[in-house]
Amino acid sequence: MSARVLPFTLPPSKAVAISQATADMVIASDVVTAFAMGGLAFKCRVVQAVVDSGRQVDDLTVRELVQIIQRENAR
Repeated sequence: MSARVLPFTLPPSKAVAISQATADMVIASDVVTAFAMGGLAFKCRVVQAVVDSGRQVDDLTVRELVQIIQRENAR
């Protein structure tokens, strides 16, 4: 006798949260990749913006770092 496997479903609120987290991670990885592939002047602007924030890079949230990179990329 084989065991019957029921399909796994998430409650709608969890599914939305997972979808949002996935989208946020995809965006963050794209932004960090843009930084890694950017030119030296761009990287220097990002580093200077982090210094100007008065915080250590380790103390920044991913969202804050992404915002700094996006802001400098738009310049």
